[in-house]
Amino acid sequence: MEDVKMITKKDVMEELQLLIEKYKFNIDVLSRLLDVKKEVILSQDEKKLFENSKDFSKMSNLISMIELSGKS
Repeated sequence: MEDVKMITKKDVMEELQLLIEKYKFNIDVLSRLLDVKKEVILSQDEKKLFENSKDFSKMSNLISMIELSGKS
């Protein structure tokens, strides 16, 4: 079995910041897609992101999917 990496809150916040900084994703659009307030995204606080997410697993998967689509 291949190495399995546990996705942490910190990983999700880092991926989110990568989308904003490297791929220039609009924060308002990300806020709507992820169903998280813009202020929470801008805070760069993974604890706040987790606490304000209705479905953290779904949000994590969506962020990863968006990031992968930006790499292709």
